[in-house]
This record gives sequence, C-alpha cells and structure tokens, in this order.
Amino acid sequence: MHLAGVHTSKTKEIYLSTYIVRENHSLDHQYTRIFTADGTVEILGTNTKDTTDVDELWVMYVFYQETSISNRGKMMYTNMELSFEVVSFYFQEE
Repeated sequence: MHLAGVHTSKTKEIYLSTYIVRENHSLDHQYTRIFTADGTVEILGTNTKDTTDVDELWVMYVFYQETSISNRGKMMYTNMELSFEVVSFYFQEE
C-alpha cells in the first residue's frame, strides 16, 4: 500500500510511505520519502501499476497541485525501493 500526504505546517513537503499489508491486516512499514515541491502542495491522489512484475511493485505515482504557483495538475513518480529521486511533470495544459 502506498500513501502520500502533506505536513500541516511544512506545506511544500510531500511525504510518501509504503507498507506491506499482511494476511492478518497489519501494516509492515517499508519505506518513507520526503520531497520538497516549489509551491504549496495539495495531494489529489496516488496510484500504482496493476502488475505482478516485482521490479514495478514499488513504483508510486502521486497526482498533486502546487496551489501557490498554479492550479495545473502535476504528477510525480518514484521507485520507493530503489530511488531517492522523483520524476515530475505537468499533466494539464496551461
């Protein structure tokens, strides 16, 4: 399970966390990453690929807006297991 959120006072930071959901429904924390955006962030949603490929299970997609800069939607993705970097781009035209 992948989760994304924003800190209440550090509004430019995006927090990403990944958990494994066990058979007894307990959560086993795996990774947490914090990324800083250019503007105030509003998280719109998260997603992952529906895959059985082990290399792609940890890829996380986050849809967000930097509301202090623009209302255009942005998307970033990262591999929570292997990378501390993200790829980010706009998915809406100006």
